[in-house]
Amino acid sequence: MFGAQGNAYSSKWTGPSLAVPDFDQHAAAQAVKWAVYSAKANSKKPTFTLLVLPSYSDCPEVEFSDASYMHWVDRHPECCRRLLIIPSSRLELQPPGNKPLSSSAKLKWNTVVLAVGNVAGFQQHLPFWEPEIWDTFKRRMTEIFPNDELKGHRVQRLRWGTVGDGLVDKSVLPRDVNNVTLPNKFRRRPNDCDQRPRVPTMNTPATVTPADTHLDHPT
Repeated sequence: MFGAQGNAYSSKWTGPSLAVPDFDQHAAAQAVKWAVYSAKANSKKPTFTLLVLPSYSDCPEVEFSDASYMHWVDRHPECCRRLLIIPSSRLELQPPGNKPLSSSAKLKWNTVVLAVGNVAGFQQHLPFWEPEIWDTFKRRMTEIFPNDELKGHRVQRLRWGTVGDGLVDKSVLPRDVNNVTLPNKFRRRPNDCDQRPRVPTMNTPATVTPADTHLDHPT
């Protein structure tokens, strides 16, 4: 998992998280599954994960990906929201630090932004049903990815998910629904916020604990 300092799946995710898994189908599906499990397991702890995933398609007409991870999104609409598709022409990978003179690399696929959380998580971090919140989100994203009409190629605009503009039907609001059987292996995982870091001694190297490792939290 990009941004993790250890095994991102050693604990249940709580609070706000940003997940950018490796760009392969298995890693993307694992991240979405873990976000869904974490939202289901922590109904009383605000849990909200923003996922940045490849769509495995560069077609601007594709509304949302049919990648394997969308299986989890379609099965659990009560805790998953499609937020945004960023066309491949609008994102570039910056060169690594050891190659500062290299050119930026274009992505092969569009990028999908998903939100997964429980009711408390959405209320605290992205209450999209409030018009001013959704409008602010769209405005900020448009500022980050402006439509550049001057590059000489066909402009591919941002595509927004169906979370609603203005008033939102109550049926599409997030709900805490116990409709998934959590595997025992997942149930045994501690919450990331419940783990205490180990205190290193003079003779013991510092150990990164799961509480610090699951993901970089947005600031």
